[in-house]
Amino acid sequence: MSIVSLPAAAAAAKKLKVQKFTASGNWTRPAGVDTVEVFLVGGGGGGGASGTAANVAGGGGGGGAVIERVVDVTGTAVGNTIAVTIGAGGAGGAVGSSGANGGDTTFGTLDTAKGGGGGGGAGAQGLAGGSGGGTGGSGVGGGTGGGGGAGGPGEGGPIQIDRIAGGAGSQGGAGGANMQSGGNGQGANGGPGINGFGGGGGGGATQGSTAFDAGLGSAGGGNGSIDAAASNGTANTGGGGGGAGTTTTTGYVGGNGGSGYAEVRWWE
Repeated sequence: MSIVSLPAAAAAAKKLKVQKFTASGNWTRPAGVDTVEVFLVGGGGGGGASGTAANVAGGGGGGGAVIERVVDVTGTAVGNTIAVTIGAGGAGGAVGSSGANGGDTTFGTLDTAKGGGGGGGAGAQGLAGGSGGGTGGSGVGGGTGGGGGAGGPGEGGPIQIDRIAGGAGSQGGAGGANMQSGGNGQGANGGPGINGFGGGGGGGATQGSTAFDAGLGSAGGGNGSIDAAASNGTANTGGGGGGAGTTTTTGYVGGNGGSGYAEVRWWE
């Protein structure tokens, strides 16, 4: 990660300050500080659940957006505060349902990291990162969930015969789909995040063998599952929740997305 750069003479006279946020709070503008660098991670999307038909699985949730920008804070008076809101992870899908989108992480109104899209439940398309609205469809061999879109403008993965995983947004990792053929479904791994944040959740699987395993999460994303509840994304990483799969008529829930994170850095 980069930091706000200063001329050598100025840097020698000042010290780098860092305020970390694992929960929502406030940053107070000190005297003489006109710009700060903010590092924001949106909440990860929840993973999709399996249904109650045999050999169906949900897709992994998309990772929250990961952004780092220099922001002008002169619109806030010295001594006044800017609210920092940490996006919540999206809830994993209940049996037969898609996961919810993750919440946005914000630095006042000056910068926003969008939440990741929820993974599609069995037979449903994953949600678009930061907005939602993915449409349903019919999967192969009884239904398969599309991966959630990454934070930003990523689209939820379609669940046609191609079984494409969640779309890669401008930031953050896409959720893994369930790649199914004739009832045997292997979970795709979650898309890579950025600097250990915002990874996608792994897709669920429908057959527990070497050839058909559940997908693995990336950079804080939860793992997919077979005949079990899927793993949650790690808190304060923006990782997506894993998707759940089943080989029986018992349904399993998707994993929750991990909450977001923020840092504010400045020279003082």
